[in-house]
Amino acid sequence: MTSPGAWGSGRWGAGPWGGGVGALLTLTSALAVRENVVRLFFSQPVYFSSVLDPPDASNIVHYTIDPVDGSTDQLGQPARPVNVIFAQLPNAASSPPVDPGAVGTAIDLLLDRPMSSLPASYTVNVFGLMNDKQTTSLDPTSVTFPAVYRELSPPSLETAAPMRDIANPQTLAALKEVAPDVLNAIATFVVGDDGDYAFDQGVTNLKKRVIRRIFTKKGGFLHLPNYGVGITSYGKKLARLDTIGKITTDARIQIQREPDVAKALISSDVRRTVPEMLRLHIAIKPRGARSQKFTVNVPIT
Repeated sequence: MTSPGAWGSGRWGAGPWGGGVGALLTLTSALAVRENVVRLFFSQPVYFSSVLDPPDASNIVHYTIDPVDGSTDQLGQPARPVNVIFAQLPNAASSPPVDPGAVGTAIDLLLDRPMSSLPASYTVNVFGLMNDKQTTSLDPTSVTFPAVYRELSPPSLETAAPMRDIANPQTLAALKEVAPDVLNAIATFVVGDDGDYAFDQGVTNLKKRVIRRIFTKKGGFLHLPNYGVGITSYGKKLARLDTIGKITTDARIQIQREPDVAKALISSDVRRTVPEMLRLHIAIKPRGARSQKFTVNVPIT
């Protein structure tokens, strides 16, 4: 028989001698923050070493996501299965941001494809995690959450859709703008911070299309016989003034064919200090945007 406060009144170790068992680690909720990102919220910071040791929360073996049985999307189609491909700690710079006080207690799971839209719902299963001090473990837990809402808008001839394309940066500045924190290479299909293919639009997209026109061989696209300047096909003739003038004129005409370009001006020069390099100075006035200036360097030897 025990009395309040006696050694046998609770779990051994809960008193001063044992130092206490501490608060339990629990998965409090899950939220679909994007079509392919699920954010998990825990009761305390989670052990996240990024070295894939057994309790490391960056290891995707700790997570599975399953559609709820009988769950369908807004078109009545069964909710599609998804897989976790990456786990990361969100912060105030993430999209969407996480409250600074909650950094460490939230984990973003990136999926291999978008989840089905509402009213579809999913269940996330989590097991094998520990708190950041590795003093308490998470019991296997499952939490059900709704998918995100997707608005289906019929196409309209009155609304101009912004130009958007899979990112294939042609300059270092464009590469850093599209995915500044992810290891990528110029002229490749790059991965964004959400783990999916990155997209570019606006000025970055326009610059890419301008550079593509300059370097694409004329007639290189069978369905676009007048597309492209083909500057590389001129070879060593690039050093001739008449050739440079022809290229400059052709490039200006080509660039102004882009639907979002109101006006284009091009000048060229060859520096005495770098005689093997032709520089094309391009100034563009996009429709409804600020003017842009940049330089394209082309070897002439």
